[in-house]
Amino acid sequence: MGDFRKTFSVPRLWIILSIGTAVMFSALLALGWEIYQKAPPIPEAVRSQSGQVIYTLENIQTGQQVWQSIGGMQQGSIWGHGGYLAPDWTADWLHREAIALLAIISADGRFTNETAEEKDALRQAALSTEMRKNTYDPATGIITVSDSRARAIDEVEKHFSALYEARGEEALKLLETPGREPVNLLFTDIVMPVMDGMELSRHAAKLYPDMKILFASAYAENALIHQGIVEPGMTLLEKPFSLSTLAQKVRKALESKA
Repeated sequence: MGDFRKTFSVPRLWIILSIGTAVMFSALLALGWEIYQKAPPIPEAVRSQSGQVIYTLENIQTGQQVWQSIGGMQQGSIWGHGGYLAPDWTADWLHREAIALLAIISADGRFTNETAEEKDALRQAALSTEMRKNTYDPATGIITVSDSRARAIDEVEKHFSALYEARGEEALKLLETPGREPVNLLFTDIVMPVMDGMELSRHAAKLYPDMKILFASAYAENALIHQGIVEPGMTLLEKPFSLSTLAQKVRKALESKA
């Protein structure tokens, strides 16, 4: 027993813990640096073979802002808590796009002389080739996809657009509806496409001066104040949040004098 206590004394345990922690975090930092160095480039545009512009760089950056507004940028952090801040839609998108593209390939008249089993195998092979091929041009910064894949992307985009259908402009139109009852509380995200929550709140305050405003954001309140996005005293709800926290913030916003 005495030898055990001597071997695993408190100072020695602290040394083991410190060395272990340093080694683990060094490995994480090394892997993170490697991932950063090999990160895929952001394309200047995504186009179809027929020349249709599917996405511009601005479209992609706007999508990043939406993702960041719900905390998605914290995916893969050291503690791994980003997984419940924002779902990883990459796999879902690729799955839906593959299904849509396979349906398009199946309907375009290819492989007419083969048996049903052969057709299925050839269609799956064509799908795999189409989805896996890297068509990014480093010289122009443009990704080019086939017209069939462009159609599949358009179908999947309609699904995901519905997730963000509500926009600041639409909320403002509702607030501007003639004869509507007074609005007591506006609950809005800060980061939104086109019209953000701050701009929406300024327009809404002119229509309803007594209306209270509750902002939501995945960013820390101190960071938003430091960047001048929000002012001290504004009621802010940090994401993710529970229903009880939401209820507390709504009550606080309604009871505020501002």
